[in-house]
Amino acid sequence: MTLRFIFMFTFVMYSYIGVSQDLPTGTPFWLNSAQNPALAGTSINKGTAAFRYGFAKDGIDYVDAGGELGWMMKNENGLGAGINYHQIVYPLSNDISENGTVTYRNVSLPFSMIFRDREKAFSMGISLGYEQYALGNNIGVYSSQLSTTSNTIGNAPSYALNNQQEGKLDIGIGLSFFTHEHWVVSFSALHLQHIITSSSESLFHNSYPLINTYGQYIINNPHNAFGWVSTAGYTWNGNTQRIFLSTEFRMSIIQIGGGWTPYYSNNSFDHIGFVSSSVSIPFGETSSLNRRGRIEKASDTISLKLVYYPSVATRTLIYPELELTLSANIGQGKYTEQLKKLCTLPRD
Repeated sequence: MTLRFIFMFTFVMYSYIGVSQDLPTGTPFWLNSAQNPALAGTSINKGTAAFRYGFAKDGIDYVDAGGELGWMMKNENGLGAGINYHQIVYPLSNDISENGTVTYRNVSLPFSMIFRDREKAFSMGISLGYEQYALGNNIGVYSSQLSTTSNTIGNAPSYALNNQQEGKLDIGIGLSFFTHEHWVVSFSALHLQHIITSSSESLFHNSYPLINTYGQYIINNPHNAFGWVSTAGYTWNGNTQRIFLSTEFRMSIIQIGGGWTPYYSNNSFDHIGFVSSSVSIPFGETSSLNRRGRIEKASDTISLKLVYYPSVATRTLIYPELELTLSANIGQGKYTEQLKKLCTLPRD
């Protein structure tokens, strides 16, 4: 049996359970730059760090962590940078594997360039990183080489599938446009290396680019007791397409919301809903506004968000059941003079 067949067999095993590079989620903007590298540092008046954990049925779980920061240049344009880590662990159990796992990992460095005036801003970005599929220690041993004198399996050597790994350079690009404190339009194309189809021996053979388009309308003045964020989006990932619709209301430090995601996958239509709740606890310095009501400095906050997917048990596409996001926003005060007259993005 050739190495080519081993990889093909392995890929068939974990394609069957739906291994992919991302999972649908109710928090696409858990960290701006994770959704779109062009959004890194667009909230120039604060730095952000976030951690997200979620799990789905059958033992699937995922972890995300990252941070981002923006800088203002002398000509009033800006730069943004960050770091993001993404991991999904899929359990694998079949006739030759007991308690095995397939893990997808991705580390990326997003960079952005932001052009601002008083009422609007445009940004473009690129992310560079590394992605990897890894098979765990208990995938199993497979013996399928045929005897030269028989149509059945003979006394041929066995082949271990344990600890197989493969990695690739990861490339993404993005564009965004936003108006002062209200409208956001975001487009990103991630995993562009998969425009070139990998060979059948590759663990990435059925991988595709991930195309995201999102729009948001935001009312989120931190000095008002109420706020509102409404989001709509579309995602394409090979044979899967999905629409994202959500709305979230803020009352003081508490936010509640919900959303709906219809999707088309493997020649069938389905949908799923979710509900969310979060609390943002302020600490340190509070936000400051100028006479025009523009946010010069963001508040220092720690936020905890919980998303529940009540209909996941009836769906065939892999979705999380429960998701937890912990984030911290630290306001920067050194750009208050520039921000008195420039467009800002108030969303956390």
